[in-house]
Amino acid sequence: MEEGVAKQPVTKQSVTKQVETRATSKALGIVKAAGLRRDAGVEIETRTVETRVSLRASKLENLRSQAEQALRQNHIHALRRLSVQRLDNDSLIIQGVVSSFYHKQLAQEAIRSLLGNFSLVNSVEVSDS
Repeated sequence: MEEGVAKQPVTKQSVTKQVETRATSKALGIVKAAGLRRDAGVEIETRTVETRVSLRASKLENLRSQAEQALRQNHIHALRRLSVQRLDNDSLIIQGVVSSFYHKQLAQEAIRSLLGNFSLVNSVEVSDS
């Protein structure tokens, strides 16, 4: 390391920004090499974002399936009747009816370990019947 040169800490955000910058630069280089106008790069960047959203939605759908399977295989029968749906591209929602707040909490905890960076909305209703 050279004297007088301070190294900046590496963070996930800085690495992500560097990768995105390189990808955009490479895409613009491809556009230029193909003889297209520079503003075509905007379309390439848009496709990159759409691909990311699509991959995130796909990952969330796989997660939804795993969460529903975790409930179906749970030893508490009341949890097997609950459903898990996608709420948006960042969250899942648990729905259904159970007989106690304890079961509502158990349903949430059965899925929580699968979530990663996604959020969970617990809309399970508690009914005395």
